[in-house]
Amino acid sequence: MSLSQTDIFLAERARCLAFSNLYAPETIDTEGQDVNLLFNIVGGVGEELSLEASQQDLAHFFATVATVGDEEAARLVSDNTGGQIQQFRENAAVVDLWLSRTETFAIEIPAGTIATTAKDGIPFRTIDSVAWAADEIADKVVRAICENTGPIGNVDKNTITKISIEGDPTISVNNRDAASGGRLLETIPELLARARGWFLNAPRGTLSAIQYGALQTPGVVTATARELTRPVLPYDNEIPVFRVKMAIGDVAGQAGTALVSETRKTLQEWRGAGIPVLLVGSLVYEMKVKWVGLKALPNYTLAKLNTELQSKMVAFSNTLGADIAIERADLFAIAKSVEGYVGIPAASLVEPADDTLPPAGYSNRIRAKDVQFA
Repeated sequence: MSLSQTDIFLAERARCLAFSNLYAPETIDTEGQDVNLLFNIVGGVGEELSLEASQQDLAHFFATVATVGDEEAARLVSDNTGGQIQQFRENAAVVDLWLSRTETFAIEIPAGTIATTAKDGIPFRTIDSVAWAADEIADKVVRAICENTGPIGNVDKNTITKISIEGDPTISVNNRDAASGGRLLETIPELLARARGWFLNAPRGTLSAIQYGALQTPGVVTATARELTRPVLPYDNEIPVFRVKMAIGDVAGQAGTALVSETRKTLQEWRGAGIPVLLVGSLVYEMKVKWVGLKALPNYTLAKLNTELQSKMVAFSNTLGADIAIERADLFAIAKSVEGYVGIPAASLVEPADDTLPPAGYSNRIRAKDVQFA
């Protein structure tokens, strides 16, 4: 519980009257009197410090809370954040679909129309209706949501290509960027971590708060915010250029225009009025990793050790946001955490040959298919 400015003012007033006859009560209570100004200033500072301490205490509480059961943990988070932080349920991917046609008569495609991926038949339902007037053939864009929740809906671009429209067989569909935002139920450790961040970023408007705010959009898992600056010559210095640039990603490390649009709405509560945030969806940079000469200790199976190492590298990369490097030291640390190898020589990591910084706006990802052992 934090103390208000009034609480602190009254405590100062009571102590002053109890231990000194220097000021009369009416003098202390009169606005503009030096003692009144002083007590109010101290009270205001004390309120800020008390609030900060309270937030830090609650953040520490969520960092150290013992397992009390999933429902109880979710209730504690909700109660202590005033209902602001709720456990994310399973979420469906969203995507912008581009519709094209060659006919020229008027037609309307109702909301709820289904388009699917050509390969797996994953269905996406349009949210709004789309209409063409007579002699209109320009492409139309409509937002769609996957009929299935979870990462299954995070399909690559140019894969949603099947649609059947009664009355106009010339209508075709395509997703020009990836569908994104599909995720499973938020785990309790993930929820507690997000709750800790809520207290630490409650002041809002700061760079970390803007980044944290993006993570409050269902489906957004990573967010990397940076203040854009320009150099000041001839001095070795930089000044801000009135903008924050942030790249977001889902569980797969990417985000399409639909998820970016949803995140932009969320940021209205976090970025501060009038502060522009250049928000972009991250793309995925797939890294290749190759280990050679790894050996297992007696009573360990090399194939199982390699599978564990592969899984840990994939899991590590999935936590990284855009523009964050994967260092060789990271990969060696992961390998050394796998119990059963006969040492990890420096020469055993052949690829990457150096630390890997992804291209601007991309997120490093290590896929199981891109890990080799020789």
